[in-house]
Amino acid sequence: MKTILILFSLCLIGVIYYQAKYYPQIDVNVSSSSDTTSANASASQLKAGSKPKPLRAYSEIVKRPLFSVDRKPPKVENEQVIETIDIGELENLVLFGVVISGETKYAILGNRKENSTQQVKEGHRYKGWQVSTISAD
Repeated sequence: MKTILILFSLCLIGVIYYQAKYYPQIDVNVSSSSDTTSANASASQLKAGSKPKPLRAYSEIVKRPLFSVDRKPPKVENEQVIETIDIGELENLVLFGVVISGETKYAILGNRKENSTQQVKEGHRYKGWQVSTISAD
């Protein structure tokens, strides 16, 4: 086992030596594209302290899948409207833990706004919401 490890290490050192000696060096300042000046201008603007555009400016890029051959946005056939629900009091809700022992199941909830805790069981209501299931997941 020790000899295999030594051989592997020597091979790895040989590969690293070969890459360092014979791998071509890339000069990042040389470019043959016509938009080099705009790229250099953009880089100098960022170096000068300007901030990049906000993410919403790149929404078209996000819409087009990177790994699709034609880079066209996916077709949406049946777009469903999902009902929005006001979570209200649940915004301050924290789940501290779940207790499951035999047939007994309850959750320990905390309210950051009221600085209080409460135990709820399956089927009980909390702030107008009903606890449907409690599980270890």
